[in-house]
Amino acid sequence: MKKIFLNHAFGKKIRFPHKFANYKYKIPYVFKLSGNNQNVTFLGCEHLKNATNAKNKELENFVRKIIEKNKKKLFIVTEEEFVKSGFLPRLTKKYRIPIFSCDPSNKELISLVISLKKFKKEYILLWIFLNILNQFSKSNKLDNPSIIKAKNNIKTASKLLGINFSFKKLTTLFKKETGFEFCEKLNFKKIKELQDPFKTGSILNRVGSAINNTRDRIMFFCVVQKILSGHSGIVIFGHNHIYAQEPAYKTLFKELKRGASQNATRSPIFRISRRLFRILPR
Repeated sequence: MKKIFLNHAFGKKIRFPHKFANYKYKIPYVFKLSGNNQNVTFLGCEHLKNATNAKNKELENFVRKIIEKNKKKLFIVTEEEFVKSGFLPRLTKKYRIPIFSCDPSNKELISLVISLKKFKKEYILLWIFLNILNQFSKSNKLDNPSIIKAKNNIKTASKLLGINFSFKKLTTLFKKETGFEFCEKLNFKKIKELQDPFKTGSILNRVGSAINNTRDRIMFFCVVQKILSGHSGIVIFGHNHIYAQEPAYKTLFKELKRGASQNATRSPIFRISRRLFRILPR
């Protein structure tokens, strides 16, 4: 079931981060697709922590105009951070529009990455560890609460991976891959480079790229469920996610247009719909 999900024709269209690392595109990244009497606007923007108030206001006005122009039933799909804060909760409440989060659970994400069978589990765990450490890079040091938090997160991730990998073993692997000891004063620049999914220099970069691509596939199929409801909508993700998923959405809408002119039970989109709902993770 997981293999079918990961190798589905639409999923294969989704770009890996390292494949577009050097490609420059305008932010916010916006494109619109239509078919089967519905219109969907895709908006790739900066995450809330990176966006200025002026940019958020500009995005809010842009989304409001789409809502006010669309008289039919509308849906909004986004990431968890946009559901909980920013302008979207305010707009969706005012216009009574359903809003859905497409963030996969850690369990779902890790299980699908394991099913790829491309990487040893300890390297997946090490990437998760470096990703956690990278979050502490602003302070440029690890205090005791940060270390405790990192250990707890690694303990949880180990269980999800189904391995008994002690923190001591992990720090030994950490030294092997980074070239320095795990201590209070870390080389955060090196850590950031090693876990960066947009780079290709190490196995950890490749792990990061695969994890991000898998996340994009899960998010894509979540959005597809809403699109196949037949309603128009707005999809708002971080710009990297929207750009990565764009080819898959364009392929989907080509099928939607083909299906609109055919008998429903014989149309490509009907067959796609049946396949998707059979393979989507529950």
